[in-house]
Amino acid sequence: MAAKRILVADDDRSTRELISLILEDEGYEVITAVNGVETVKKATAEQPDLVVLDIMMPEMDGYEALNKIKDDSQLADIPILVITARTIKIYEKISKGLGAIDHITKPFSPDDLVSKIKSVLGE
Repeated sequence: MAAKRILVADDDRSTRELISLILEDEGYEVITAVNGVETVKKATAEQPDLVVLDIMMPEMDGYEALNKIKDDSQLADIPILVITARTIKIYEKISKGLGAIDHITKPFSPDDLVSKIKSVLGE
């Protein structure tokens, strides 16, 4: 069985690399994006099994990218896990209201991240 593919979108290189290492260690294939525009393009081209999406990114923020993905009939079923430094509870409500499957606040526990991803992917 082929490895599940996860698109990790975060403008912070160290966060992107950390998440990538955690997921690759769990056997996932990781694709990365550095902003919302690239996230939508790569989601379209790569059709990942899941997107881990930061909210505060340049060019197009994560909420706009989330909207574009969920509005595209070919991408709408891809689960999106929002990860953000925004700690106010309203942001979790906004993320889920826009169609995100879950919301994680930075800093996060690698075990929690993996656990949420496995749950979303039915593993």
